[in-house]
Amino acid sequence: MEPLLIGEAYYRLEPLGYLIDNPVTLKLISKSYSLYGMIDLNIIPCDSTGHEEPPEEMLPDEPEDLLNQQIDFIVEI
Repeated sequence: MEPLLIGEAYYRLEPLGYLIDNPVTLKLISKSYSLYGMIDLNIIPCDSTGHEEPPEEMLPDEPEDLLNQQIDFIVEI
């Protein structure tokens, strides 16, 4: 079975630059701008083992502090 695009949603990425999760309920909008449904989504920064909280020394003062670093996330749907 081929994947089928049923709609699109917009998730703000800015909080991830500070390693802050952003749980939201998003509207799925079709190409014709009809509401197709809702989706609960959260992207959670974690360490490389999948724990939900990154180490304190990894938390940035500014998003630019994360340049050239590996950052791992858990995606909850």
